[in-house]
Amino acid sequence: MSESIEQKLCRTDDALKKCCATFQDALRSRESASMGFHEQVNLHLLYQRRGLITFFSLVIAHEGYCCTLENDTYNMFNLLWIGAAMLLVSVLYPASFNRQVTTRKESLKVLSSLDVPSVRISYSPRNAAELSLEKVTDIPFAKPVEESCFDGWTIRTEKELSAVVELRSRLTDIANECTQRPLDMSDVTLIRFIRARNLNLEKAESMYRDCLAWRKEKCPEKAWDEFETNRPNPELFEYTTGGWLPGFDKEGTPVFVDRIGELDVPGMLPKIAEEDFEQMIMWRQETNTRLMLKSEALYGKKQYQMVVITDLKGLSWSHKAGFPLMKCGAYIDDHMYPEQLKVAVVINAPRLFGMIWNIVKHFFDPNTRAKIQIHAGPATDVLLKYVDKENLPKYLGGELVVDGDEYCTKYIKAGGKVPNHIPLSPFKAAQIKI
Repeated sequence: MSESIEQKLCRTDDALKKCCATFQDALRSRESASMGFHEQVNLHLLYQRRGLITFFSLVIAHEGYCCTLENDTYNMFNLLWIGAAMLLVSVLYPASFNRQVTTRKESLKVLSSLDVPSVRISYSPRNAAELSLEKVTDIPFAKPVEESCFDGWTIRTEKELSAVVELRSRLTDIANECTQRPLDMSDVTLIRFIRARNLNLEKAESMYRDCLAWRKEKCPEKAWDEFETNRPNPELFEYTTGGWLPGFDKEGTPVFVDRIGELDVPGMLPKIAEEDFEQMIMWRQETNTRLMLKSEALYGKKQYQMVVITDLKGLSWSHKAGFPLMKCGAYIDDHMYPEQLKVAVVINAPRLFGMIWNIVKHFFDPNTRAKIQIHAGPATDVLLKYVDKENLPKYLGGELVVDGDEYCTKYIKAGGKVPNHIPLSPFKAAQIKI
């Protein structure tokens, strides 16, 4: 009695399963015998992936065989081609793994010839592909070099060091014009432009030259002097928000705290022009540069960044009217004072901030966005990672109180409702006249 099609399919099924199992066992025994512990740790994941590819290729071959029995020639050839391709991938896939093993062995030989501390590798039974590295001793950041500018703080790698030297050589024609922070030829300045353009020297050079042209046009040093000595509208300035802590963070970095949620945006905008806001941003950045130099003199450690704490308590939809000015400020910060942000901690973010952030985040450079942390609550534990308790205002969870004021409004302006009697800024008044 001849076999039915169903019986033939069952028999073929069993044969395929046995073939697949035998194939995998043979490969496992051959490779495991020739590999050491480090290579066998990754075999688990390798067999999972290759086994799945092999299984599906055999299933497709099985379907092709079924098409043969049913005389479906067109689908039979299509399935057989796909099955053959997948089977080929399952055979070639280990070659990639073997190249990784060879590279790893060569790397270990190189590492063993260097004078670096040992690293103990522990195997995680939950996932054979995961390795946890446990330091036995502190691994040095990098081999020291003779140049004093390589310190691991401002310049972190030898690649950055060579990029700084190269950028400085490209800018020799304007070196006489760039002799003072925040735009000089020092390492702490050049490395900011290099990182802002992801080590692309052509773009970093272009950005530096654009910044010089902007400074010649806007004269931010002169703007800072004027803002300090003869503020155009001192009454209105008192209703702005933010200021620097009298101390520094744990690494000597200036800390700017902004209670922007208390800013009366609807009351402030009719009285100022974009030039006022631009001048404010320049004044803040130039002040920050002076605080960096003060910290360097106090602690003997180069400073080139700032910490920002932004308190959103009181934020409402009325603040959205200030988006155009925020965009202007973000452009100046990212392009004329690049990579000066060390970290920004946003606290007391209300629910609506999620929608606002989806709009304003595009104003910032991707490198800047990556440094911004957003928290719904006060996040005191996060702030204390950066600032010591004695330097953090009491209202933020620290111990600093100034003249009995836990908000330290002597240093950090608190905003508030802008009175109607305050006059327009000179820039705004000039616009209205025109």
